[in-house]
Amino acid sequence: MRALLVILSMLFSLSAVANCKVYIPVKYFLHDSGYGIGFDFTAILEKKNYQETLIPEEASYQINLEGTEVMGRLHKAQTYMEMIGRDGEVVKAEKSVTCFTQYCAVSDYSKSFNQTMRQLGKLIPSCR
Repeated sequence: MRALLVILSMLFSLSAVANCKVYIPVKYFLHDSGYGIGFDFTAILEKKNYQETLIPEEASYQINLEGTEVMGRLHKAQTYMEMIGRDGEVVKAEKSVTCFTQYCAVSDYSKSFNQTMRQLGKLIPSCR
């Protein structure tokens, strides 16, 4: 009887982990200058009980990211991240940083992406 309970609990935990897999198609932002910013979502995902997968078919969620320069009197490095579930639920995070040079530098995008990533980490629900 105990063996059956152990096997059932293992199957339940494996199916729970299968529902908490996240695929991130692009983990790198390339700036116009040729320099890039790499992303590591491990800390944010583990804190909320998600796991990253390299196989899109295994994932229940996908994280997309984007960075654009908004032109104006003072340019802004605007970054955007979203976590999309298979069931259609979407969690969005967006931040912008004012660039004090003529054009936005990699450091401006880095600041903005860090803020966006922290915001996304707060907004995504814990996976069970």
